[in-house]
Amino acid sequence: MADEQNDKDSVVEEESTQSPPSESGTKESDPSGSLAADSATLDSDSLDTDSLDSGAHGSDELDPELIKLPRPATRIRPIMALAIIAICAVLILRLWNDLSFSREGDIVVVDTIADLNDDLLERYVEIEVTPDRQQAIRLLPSRKTTGPVLMPALGHSKELWIFVHPTPWTEEIRTDERYRGRLSRLSDQSFYDEMRSYYRSGKSVPRPMATSEVRKTLKSGAKEIRDLSGESFALTDDTVVRVQETSISKVRIVCNAAAVYIDEPTWRIALQAAGFFEGANLLDQTAVSHTVDSWTFEVPLRSGLEEIERMLTDDKLFAAKAEEIVVARSGTWKQLSLDGEEILMGKSQTGYTLKSIELGLAIEIPADAYIINSTESPDTYWYMLALVLLLVGFAAIFIFGFVANLRR
Repeated sequence: MADEQNDKDSVVEEESTQSPPSESGTKESDPSGSLAADSATLDSDSLDTDSLDSGAHGSDELDPELIKLPRPATRIRPIMALAIIAICAVLILRLWNDLSFSREGDIVVVDTIADLNDDLLERYVEIEVTPDRQQAIRLLPSRKTTGPVLMPALGHSKELWIFVHPTPWTEEIRTDERYRGRLSRLSDQSFYDEMRSYYRSGKSVPRPMATSEVRKTLKSGAKEIRDLSGESFALTDDTVVRVQETSISKVRIVCNAAAVYIDEPTWRIALQAAGFFEGANLLDQTAVSHTVDSWTFEVPLRSGLEEIERMLTDDKLFAAKAEEIVVARSGTWKQLSLDGEEILMGKSQTGYTLKSIELGLAIEIPADAYIINSTESPDTYWYMLALVLLLVGFAAIFIFGFVANLRR
């Protein structure tokens, strides 16, 4: 009996250790429920903690403590500073002549080409000189159809060249041969080498020569010759020669259509009536060439071209004009020879005589030749002072940074 009583007491004690009954009076044992309750308790605790921590900031906000930290000083690396200083120095040196020219005051008037000297370099000068326009060349910049014109001074191609504007109609109208501009060395120009090669090749326009000078040079066998301006040029056997020869037996008459003379037959009859076809069959005197409204006849040359023109005027053939028959031939200097006083090129042509002779002479342009650039004046470089000062200031900034790095 005592044992049974003890067993009942132990059962009662075990039951008392169980969880208290729910409000409905039944016991519930739910482990997952207890975990959820614990999690809710932790969340409420963390929220309370955040609400109490008034000094906390969100992830998108700036921390004032970090903002107060000193920033690292901007440093200019020495190598980069030296490179920029060097670039500025090179640019300033290259612009220095332009700066000096932009500060020019009065024009320096030069009387003769012989008065040009190095003391006048990069100065604004004025000189009276006649350009050799026949030897002019046009410089064409890249992708341009026009450009400035370069001409030698007549008789002084080894001393002075003139650089003029590509469009003369935009320039000031002048009635003299006075040129003003910037004086420089021709060898300092970017086009010097190409230009020198072109003129040295002898491909420029042939120069007209005095037949007396050609005759004298052929007699002496000299290797130099003077042109009409008196300038000397070197001769070689391959120097290009161009001669013009005129007929000594015939002359050409060009007849234009007029009110009465409307075609070739009417002009043929008119020329015969004027006495140009004496002793010749009229039907054989056809035009040697013609256009839509003109016809060209060849008639015997009498006492001279003036006589032919007088005959046309006397017969009131005002729509006709007389011209010499000219034949052009080309060769080289070694093909020229003398037959007494007559200059021949190769085999002589019967019935023709020399009228003119031109030589394709090479021009040697020395490095110390001058050039006057008439397209430039001090006003052209009005901005140069501001540009140089800007470069100086830019270089000073980097000099200061370079020195500051050396002191650390």
